[in-house]
Amino acid sequence: MLVKKLWRLAGMLICLLCLTGGLCSAFLSGFGIRYLVPVFWMLLIVSVLFWIGFSRLPLEGVYRLLAILGTLIVVSLFLLLLQKDVIAGYMSAVNGVRSRLNEAYDGTLALYQVSASAMQMTVFFGFILFLLAGLLSAGICYRTNPAVILAGEFPVLAGIGIAGGTPSFFQLFS
Repeated sequence: MLVKKLWRLAGMLICLLCLTGGLCSAFLSGFGIRYLVPVFWMLLIVSVLFWIGFSRLPLEGVYRLLAILGTLIVVSLFLLLLQKDVIAGYMSAVNGVRSRLNEAYDGTLALYQVSASAMQMTVFFGFILFLLAGLLSAGICYRTNPAVILAGEFPVLAGIGIAGGTPSFFQLFS
């Protein structure tokens, strides 16, 4: 019985790590965005472990909703504290997407006059990882539902394709 639970948790962990890490890595490599790889993977593992633990809590109804609300409040406080880094990371990520759009479609979209460090990009994508891992864990751990997983995957992959991003082969299929 215990071995079966451990295998199930290991399967959820591997699935969430591959889905969340693969989607974010495909986006990052597709648009040539710089980031710190060890910090990125550490944030990914922490986010996935948090959401697996959260989805295994025996909360239902209003209590689950209050726990999600409390989590979002704590994440919002972290966003408030790291506001400068998150905004700089966001603007630099938009610059990466806009420059790729300009290349792919011979466009003239204006770029922000901002450059973010690799750490600021990692902080910004750390919050994206946290939210994406939460969405995907709802479809994998809480109630198995492929529609929820596709709701997380499709917009990211479609956005990469439409914007002219070219992710690496490994990250696209991981």
